[in-house]
Amino acid sequence: MTDFTPALSDAAMPEIKLALDLSFVEAQFQRKLKQLADGGNVAVQDCKVIHYKPGRRCVIDYDVVVKHTQQPNQQHRLIGKIRANRFGKSGYRRLNALWEAGFNRETVRVPEPIGVVHQLHMWLQRHVPGRTFTELLAAYIAAKKSGCRTQALEDRLLELASLVATAVWKLSQTPIEFTTRHGIERECKILHERLLPTRSDSDGPDGRIRKLLDRVNDVVAKHEHSSRFLPIHRDFYSDQVICQQDTIHVIDFDTASLGDPALDVGNFNAHITEFSLRILGDPFALQQIEDAIERQFLQLDCDSSREAVQLYKSLALVRHIYISTLFAERARFTEQILELCESRLLNGNSKLQGASV
Repeated sequence: MTDFTPALSDAAMPEIKLALDLSFVEAQFQRKLKQLADGGNVAVQDCKVIHYKPGRRCVIDYDVVVKHTQQPNQQHRLIGKIRANRFGKSGYRRLNALWEAGFNRETVRVPEPIGVVHQLHMWLQRHVPGRTFTELLAAYIAAKKSGCRTQALEDRLLELASLVATAVWKLSQTPIEFTTRHGIERECKILHERLLPTRSDSDGPDGRIRKLLDRVNDVVAKHEHSSRFLPIHRDFYSDQVICQQDTIHVIDFDTASLGDPALDVGNFNAHITEFSLRILGDPFALQQIEDAIERQFLQLDCDSSREAVQLYKSLALVRHIYISTLFAERARFTEQILELCESRLLNGNSKLQGASV
């Protein structure tokens, strides 16, 4: 069992301790997950923390067996999610609404929602086997670095790129009213909140970060704002896509809002650019995959534009300046990400193929 000692003492989520008590969890699953139990006896065999953000959220993986007397036992793997100051209902309702709106079939899906355990402030979904889009990108890069043939992997990624774009479009067309609106002004406000404290003393008030944020303000002010507020993921990147043969599952709708679908595409591609820069030293090495995602999205969404996608990509890359300061292993890339953002927003680098918004 994974060492989850730090999570046990989290004052913001005291229910974690009970959520890792197998006997308590077993009794709760038996009582609350009646559809899963289906008249049998629920046995929780093991659990492990697979994601933990102190004071914010905890994700737990459960191995469950439902034992029947008249039929074979059933194995289940469930993912339980706990968020600080939440009861689990909203996360479950959001996923269930998507499931019932058509994300339970075809090539773009979400994990199956299982239920809510109120005493644990937890909601559960079925585990989805497969590899994340990030893992496939890493496999492609590793093969490229070792001199192996990469055509099959590249073709696979390009096929999946089409599904990624379809996921954004499909979500935007789903008749769901998320409670939060997230426009471009809010995106800019977040950048200012995150980035200004990261300025070093040598930057000063007129330093590079300030200049970059001023340029962001100018570009956004001139941009023809989308009046569309459609369902968006808002934290859509390669870790959030689990790939199977001809199907992808989109996960983690915690920040889902109403906004411009171009944000999701721009954010996804910005993460690919940053990943390519960090792993290969070249932000353009995976450009063909980004192009495939953008191209398919624009074919599906006639009301969007390349300008909007590229603008949101630029904003997401600026946010990566801040993200790089949060992890010791990424801090050495802060300067390169900053230079890339300056190239896009300040210098109009022609290598961006017209994307210097």
